[in-house]
Amino acid sequence: MNPTNEELRKHWRLHGLVVPSQILSAFAAVPREQFLPKHIQEKAYVDQPLPIGFDQTISQPQTVIKMLELLEVESHHTILEIGAGSGYNAALLGKLGRHVYAIEYLEKLADQARAIIQELQIENVTIMQGDGKIGFAQYAPFDRIIVTAASLEIPKPLINQLALNGVLVAPVGEPYQCDMTKLRKLENEIQTTHHGLYAFVPLL
Repeated sequence: MNPTNEELRKHWRLHGLVVPSQILSAFAAVPREQFLPKHIQEKAYVDQPLPIGFDQTISQPQTVIKMLELLEVESHHTILEIGAGSGYNAALLGKLGRHVYAIEYLEKLADQARAIIQELQIENVTIMQGDGKIGFAQYAPFDRIIVTAASLEIPKPLINQLALNGVLVAPVGEPYQCDMTKLRKLENEIQTTHHGLYAFVPLL
């Protein structure tokens, strides 16, 4: 029997996974099943990545939570997401920040994500189709930038579009074995920390 949203959160507590309350509240408020193809919606709260079509996946919930923790989103932040996929991560970010601009390379997937966001009446998330590697200069600088696909290096336009004291989180390296990397942009330097190996589809 597949777990529910509440049962998965209870499982995490029993196994000692400490999740910040605001992220847990966002996870409880966003129905992950809505962002999945209908034939696998019953698996929405199995703690694993799942296919969403077009050779893309929705990330494992624990991975999503880890990235959100590293991103340190506050309620006044404007956020850029690269790799919107089905829109799930953007929806979570919308519960945490002021506004989210999420870029998806695949037009059909972007259209689907936009439709789901509209159906759920999430008004502070904007889904766009485009090349995430060049970012979205029109609304830069961004307080937070998150990349949810693997890239051999962090695209320079994204670093340029990050606000001073901003944070960028991205899986860097070969697909399916990349280093979760966190950048903090200070006045005279970029601080970089590393947070383990993860599997992600490649950034298109």
